[in-house]
Amino acid sequence: MKKLYGHFILIAVTILLAGCDKPAPTELFDDSDQIQVEVISSDPDDEFYSTGFDSTGLAENPVNYTNLVTVSGIKTTRNSGTENMSFAQAVFFDRNAPVFGPNGRLLGYRTLNPGLVRFNNIPAQLHPFRINFRGHGGEHADTSLGSRYVLSNDRGHPNNFLFPFDSFIKFEFVPILSGGVISFGIPTPKEITASAKVSGKFSDRNLRIELEWNGANHNDFELIIGTKIKEEERVIPLFRVRTEDDGHLIIPTNLINQIPQERFNHLLFSLVRKIERDYMEGETEFHIISTSIHSIVIENP
Repeated sequence: MKKLYGHFILIAVTILLAGCDKPAPTELFDDSDQIQVEVISSDPDDEFYSTGFDSTGLAENPVNYTNLVTVSGIKTTRNSGTENMSFAQAVFFDRNAPVFGPNGRLLGYRTLNPGLVRFNNIPAQLHPFRINFRGHGGEHADTSLGSRYVLSNDRGHPNNFLFPFDSFIKFEFVPILSGGVISFGIPTPKEITASAKVSGKFSDRNLRIELEWNGANHNDFELIIGTKIKEEERVIPLFRVRTEDDGHLIIPTNLINQIPQERFNHLLFSLVRKIERDYMEGETEFHIISTSIHSIVIENP
C-alpha cells in the first residue's frame, strides 16, 4: 500500500509556510514507489496564485506560453453529487504587451483575437480573460488581459461539445490576415473516475483521506491539492503530488494538518491525467494541454 510519509512531507510544508520564493520539488519514498510533492503556492496571498485554480485544472501560469490551447474533460464531486463538464480554450498572448502589478511584478500579457477558433467543428466564443492580484496594502484587485476563445458545455453555455476521452479533438484556427487554416488533432487521455474515503476531522487534526481511482498507468499523472478560502470563491492550489497512476493513494494527516484551519473550510483533490505537447506550423507555435480531471471537494471536513 502506497503512503506519503509525514516526516518528509513536513519538510515540504515547512517550506510552504516559510514563504520560499522558488520552492523545489521534495522527493518522497516508500518501499516500492517514488513520489514527489511540489509546493505550488508558497504564499496563499501571492499575487500570481491569487488568480486561483479553477475547474479547468490549470495550475500552471498560462502566460508562460505565447499561444495556449487547453482541452479538459472534467468531473466534480461535491457531497453526494457529481457534475460533468467539457471545456476548451485558446489564448493568444501578445508578448510585446506586458501587464505589471503595482509593485512592478509581471502579471501577464495582453491577449490578441487574431481569427476564428473551432473545436470539433464548433466555433469557440470570445470571453473576457481577467486575473486577480494583490494591490497596494494587500487588497485584492483584478484586471483584464483582453479576451480568450472558450467552448464549454457547462450551465449557461449549452452546445454539442463533449470531451471524447481516449480519442482526439479537432482544433482549427483561421487567421484573419492570412485566410488559411491551421488544423491538427489533440489527443485526449482516458477518463478518470475517483472516490475518497474520509475519516477523522480537520478540527481534531486527525483527518485522513484515502483516494481510489481507476488506475491506467498513464505516464503524466498528478494530484493537485487545493483549498478554498473562507468567505471567498477562490480556490488556491497548494501542492502538486506526482505519483503512479495505479489507483490508490493515502494523504497523510501530517500534510493536511499544516493547512491553516482558521483560513480554509474546503479541501479540493484534483486527480489529473495529462497529455502535453507543442505544435508548430510555419512561425506559429501552440502549447497544447489535454486533461482528464476528477475533482473531489470536501466541505468543512
